[in-house]
Amino acid sequence: MTTVALILLSFGTLDLIRWSVGRVSPRRTKLALAVSAAVVSVIAALAGFAAWKVLLIALASFTSGVVWVWLESAVRSALPNPRPDSILLLPLAWIAAVLVTSFALGGSLSDVGGPLADWYTGLHTRLSERVPVEQFLTGVAGAFFLTCTGNRVVRLVLEAAGSLEKPEGKLKGGRVIGVLERLALGAVIVAGDVAGVAVVIGAKGLIRLPEIGAAATEDDHVAEYFLIGTLSSLLLSGLVALLVLAVA
Repeated sequence: MTTVALILLSFGTLDLIRWSVGRVSPRRTKLALAVSAAVVSVIAALAGFAAWKVLLIALASFTSGVVWVWLESAVRSALPNPRPDSILLLPLAWIAAVLVTSFALGGSLSDVGGPLADWYTGLHTRLSERVPVEQFLTGVAGAFFLTCTGNRVVRLVLEAAGSLEKPEGKLKGGRVIGVLERLALGAVIVAGDVAGVAVVIGAKGLIRLPEIGAAATEDDHVAEYFLIGTLSSLLLSGLVALLVLAVA
């Protein structure tokens, strides 16, 4: 089983539980860390891994999550203001480092077996016949990652670019549209539909055009906010899609 699937699922579950527009309480953050490690452990156990591997996976999941939460919190609140925008890239660097490491260690785990493999094979669908179980799991984990962790990643990029504060309230529904955009882009990239990428981006542009035009008369940063957010979503979706395709 690919370690990429486990780490994507770990981050995605963690950020799904602590999803919030406002500040997340420490109690909820601790719960999210515990649940994400537990979910990954259960998946690893169902995949037929040895007990020591399950414990190691749980520890790696919990540790990577703790560092991610701490870095994200530190750069936003613990550091003095004004702070260098480049410091906001530290959490992004950690995410990238964990993903690269998990990809490099992809062959360290055995193939998926146990009840999880039996369930997948027993589906008897075209999907289960054509797509390996490892790739299916990586795709599901990637969707979790793009849904919640994706919002936090894109927000950090916007903050680092100095394009977030004023335009955010003028383009409504950005968090929801961003999630749908990343999932759609990831799906069409995995499917190999290059034209579909242009359709998704073009459709978003047409929908947002009236809002951007109206808001741009008051704030020159609106267009910059839209472009950076869209390109960040595209790059993140492309990265996750490539990881899914690499598992095949």
